Amino acid sequence: MPIASTKLPLVILPGIDGTRPPRGALLESLERHRPVHLIDYPLSAPADYEGLYRHILPRLPEGRFVVLGESYGGPLATIVAARLPERVAALILAVTFVTPPLPSPFRAMTRWIGVGIVPQTIVEHILLNEQPGEARSLLRQAIASVPNTLMTARAVSALSCDMRAELSAAKCPVLALEAKRDRLVFGHCSRAIARARPNRRLVLIDGPHMILETHVDTCAQVIESFCTEAEVQ
Repeated sequence: MPIASTKLPLVILPGIDGTRPPRGALLESLERHRPVHLIDYPLSAPADYEGLYRHILPRLPEGRFVVLGESYGGPLATIVAARLPERVAALILAVTFVTPPLPSPFRAMTRWIGVGIVPQTIVEHILLNEQPGEARSLLRQAIASVPNTLMTARAVSALSCDMRAELSAAKCPVLALEAKRDRLVFGHCSRAIARARPNRRLVLIDGPHMILETHVDTCAQVIESFCTEAEVQ
């Protein structure tokens, strides 16, 4: 069935792997209702948010759209919302942060040691908890497809970010979509978002960090409902 032309496009800026496959089920569900643009991150520089903003800017749809940032992509989506107020109809911050998700010593450790030394089982424990299913194998494939040096550089960028001013400046409605059993993004990240944007809408889903990949139907319903509301504002 053709999607009505009045539907706002949804732009998805993915997590640290920056790839499409882990979000395939979510995309399939959302695309039943509106145009969806997942923008992959390049497998070369840049890894910093300013550089990535320049990368995605010409790839954004024309006119108004909703932007969703997942985890690492959240600060990037916040920049887009702050800098393109006439085009961004709504901002969705999914399991993400506007200040570093881990204390500052982790930034130095990550820079010097890298993320490649972390065993895959621990990565899965942090991101998926004990959640079974296809998301686990798709996560492994996604991580394996990105050079360790690039993944490390992206992690350092995330551990250095401060987008509180940008979030406060964004003029659009904001949805904070958070996971109750998140082992990566903790309560201080949620509180920083709440302080920068007291009127944000908060939705908690009982799942691990990767709720967009493990709780597809629930997340898709919440996202679609928020996008629909943005169309009439």
